[in-house]
Amino acid sequence: MAKLLIIEDDPFAQRMYQRLFAHQNHEVIIAGNGKEGFELAVRRLPDLILVDILLPGISGLELLEKLKIEQSTKAIPVFVISNLAGEDVVADAKRLG
Repeated sequence: MAKLLIIEDDPFAQRMYQRLFAHQNHEVIIAGNGKEGFELAVRRLPDLILVDILLPGISGLELLEKLKIEQSTKAIPVFVISNLAGEDVVADAKRLG
């Protein structure tokens, strides 16, 4: 069983991820914005982080950069999730992650 941190501001998407991963017996932690997500990542040290690009406060890309700078979270794999299309978003995520 893995501990997953989902950083997503959309309540529907939060419930979808919660159900999907809990059904597979993973522990799921939900954060609704980047600030809360960063704090939970540092405090709970999940095995995997899924982060949306469009978040209130700090963007998912800014959060990804913070997570990779922070000593305690830099080795945690991060998957970027987004409804945005475009190679720029993918290139930015790859560069930061």
